[in-house]
Amino acid sequence: MNSRTVNRIPTAYKWLFLALIFLGVFSFYTYLVSTGSLTALTLGQEQWVLQRPLTRFDCVVREWKYLGEAQISAVIVLALCIVCWLLGYRRRVALVLILLLGIGIGGEYLGKQYIEQPVPVSIQQGMGTLNCPQLHQSVLRRIPLLLGIWWFAPAPLHWQTVIKQNAVAAPLYGEDAFADFGYPSGHAFRWMLIGLVAFWLAWRQVRRRILRRLLMALALALAFGGGIGQFYSGGHLFTDTIGGYLLGACFACCAIAFLHCNETRSRRKLPSQLESTAESGPERLLLLNVANRWKQ
Repeated sequence: MNSRTVNRIPTAYKWLFLALIFLGVFSFYTYLVSTGSLTALTLGQEQWVLQRPLTRFDCVVREWKYLGEAQISAVIVLALCIVCWLLGYRRRVALVLILLLGIGIGGEYLGKQYIEQPVPVSIQQGMGTLNCPQLHQSVLRRIPLLLGIWWFAPAPLHWQTVIKQNAVAAPLYGEDAFADFGYPSGHAFRWMLIGLVAFWLAWRQVRRRILRRLLMALALALAFGGGIGQFYSGGHLFTDTIGGYLLGACFACCAIAFLHCNETRSRRKLPSQLESTAESGPERLLLLNVANRWKQ
């Protein structure tokens, strides 16, 4: 297949083909996880992350994980739907985004019901020390932590360090194992879905280069940061995080394919009646889109 043949393929089909690739990789990876083929590698990675020092910033990561819960993610997706509507996308885009989020959450629920990964009790206890267990403050006092002000968090305690060191030195086999049902990571899935869609929207719609690059970098940070934060704080195994990333990337490609088929404009090709407005700034262009939508 030469380059001309590839260029003739509709862009939406290319995104759907990429989604099928991610789905295939996710299915094969899930098979490896469910059969225990990656158990030794996974436990080694957990002992590796347990070697990191305990800091006050762990409490900040603990608070940030609530932003990736299903309820908050649904609100973020609704906000993303409103942005798509203001940018000129058809209304059915909102239904598809919400549907993809719901299907993904359903797949996450099924995986956590049937896919078991054995984790030694000592390592499981050590992972618990990474999640800032010394935090027992009220909701109001946790607001600074949500804003990233880590020096408001209580310092790690000595018993956490002892348990963590014992987990690092513990053998991977030969002791009682805890059945972990955390595959795939819902945080990694949801942030990857939201982050990649936001990344594509910024690349497709924002005309100013500096602002576009900043928004794209922020979207990528959100896409990967949510899952990595869960692994960093001991909330999920590394295999859970990778599985969530693959599932989220698959659904994000499906969403992008549908968005591409339902857009009415982009920064690369604007209708003639909007060109003069676009040159004057994205604010006037957004206001004109809102006005046109209101007239409809």
